[in-house]
This record gives sequence, structure tokens and C-alpha cells, in this order.
Amino acid sequence: MSQIKQQLESGKLIHVGQRIHCILNGGTDGVVTAIHGVQDPGSCQTIASGIGVTGGGAHLDIVWDDGTESRGIPESLARTSVQWKLYAEVASMSEVVELKANLAIEKARRQAEEDARQVTFNKECDRLRQAYPQLITRETESSNFKRCLVNVRIILKELFSGIKFSVRQDSFGSLTVRWTDGPTEMQVGSLVNGFKGGSFDGMEDIYRHERTPWNTLFGEAKYLSLHRTESEVIVQKAIDTLWDVLPNVRALVKPTPASVFSVKSEQVPGLEVNVAELLRTLCSHYDAIQERFERNGTKYGRLTFVVDYACEAQSK
Repeated sequence: MSQIKQQLESGKLIHVGQRIHCILNGGTDGVVTAIHGVQDPGSCQTIASGIGVTGGGAHLDIVWDDGTESRGIPESLARTSVQWKLYAEVASMSEVVELKANLAIEKARRQAEEDARQVTFNKECDRLRQAYPQLITRETESSNFKRCLVNVRIILKELFSGIKFSVRQDSFGSLTVRWTDGPTEMQVGSLVNGFKGGSFDGMEDIYRHERTPWNTLFGEAKYLSLHRTESEVIVQKAIDTLWDVLPNVRALVKPTPASVFSVKSEQVPGLEVNVAELLRTLCSHYDAIQERFERNGTKYGRLTFVVDYACEAQSK
């Protein structure tokens, strides 16, 4: 009896139809639908205290229960990795054939959906070209980041012509916008956040890129930071407003704009918050162009109750 036949009968070899599990991407079950090469179970082992695997002579094709497929999975990975598990159950050949047929149907369905999404994507790109003829596109500047840099400057200059913005590259792929007074960070963010290329996923410790018609057409930055500085005029406005709308602080001595953020701030009687925190909240919501507090958007969460008070007061 050949070695392969002995291993097959002893259960050491992986079979076409054998069920398998992988914990990656939330975990899913699948079925081995093809085996390429000659299996070598005895050589499969973990290395580096289980961090890696080695050995094996075959590669597996697997159809997963979610309708996706993996090709060329090393035998050693399926046998010895802690992320993989081989079940004893083996599907019949008719079940394997059906799985492959369903996979082809699922691939066709997904391709049709992707084609439809691309048509919609292209139509939106065409609409944006017509709606924003002042912005440069790939035909003018091939670099995504440089295109983003130029277009952010164009938009801000166009909508806030009286405000001096600094739009700079801080590190590779990172764009920072700085200005004094003028619009709030939320207002500027509503105009330029579309240039973000994605976001960092702290749970998986990776950067997730997001391709949109806007950032594909007009450019993107990996990270986009907004930093607004408030002058003493705005800080004084916030101080006067806080003492006007919040009775809790009236027993305290009014701080000056020059000192309020540079020394330890007093606790507001009856509230678990200090004066400086409330003043930063008010400053961040003050539109210096319209000279009024704006409730749209929030930067300080639970503290924005004081912005509601300020908005109500200015509407009277």
C-alpha cells in the first residue's frame, strides 16, 4: 500500500469536501473544494512559539459559507495554525459540485452589484465636475495629495475670503489647516472633511481607505486636522456670555482672556466642570463671521448645554 493511500485511510490526509474553519474576519466555516500538490502532514509544524507555520506540500482551495472563496491556502496553515481548524466531517462530491455552482452564481451577482455601483460612482463624478469647475482634477494634477492641498485652499478662500488660512502638509499624507477666529472648526470641517482618504481603525490597528467620488476626483489626505485659534475678543465674548447665561458662576471672579487658560481654573459651583472647560466650549461654537454662537455640530459633548443657553440668549 502506498504512503499516500495509508495516510488517506488513516485520516491523516485532507479530503476534498472536508469542512474547515477560520477565525479571521469574525470566523466562518467552509469546504475544501480542491487540493493542489502532494500533502505532507508529517512536515507541518508551528514555528516561533506558534507565531508562524512551516512544512506541507499541498495548497487548498476553499469555498466559504458566506459565498466567498480562498485559493492556494498552504496545507501547513490549515493543519497547524491556531487560526484554522479542520473538522472530521467531509461533504459528498455532489455537495462540493453544488457549492462550486453556487459560488459561480454568487460571483456573478457580486460583479453585477459592483458594476452598478461603478456606474453610480461615475455619474456622481460627472456631476461633481460640473458643480465644481473651479477645483482641479487628475487631468491637471496627478498627485492625490497635491490636488487635495490646492482644492482645500480654493474652497476656503472662496467661502471665507476675509480669513487667512494656513493649509500645510505636516507629514506624509497628513494635511493641517490652521486659522484664527472666523468660522468654527465644525463649519470648516463640513467643507473639507470630504478630502479625507479614510480613517484609522483602532480595534484592528489599521488604516481603512475609503474611496469616494469626491476624494477620487479632487484629491485626498490620509489624515486631516483642523486647528482654530480664538483671539482675546472671542474669549471675552465667551466670558461675558457665560456670566450672563449661567447663574452658577456669578459668585466667582470673572477671569481675563489672557489668564483664563493659563492658570488652574475654578470649579463651577454645583457642576462637575471648571470655568475654562465651559469657556472653551463656548469659544469653539462662536462663529466670528456672523458674530453669533452656533449649535450645529458638537466638539465637547456633555458641555454643549452651555451653548444652548448662549443660543437662546442671543435669539431674544
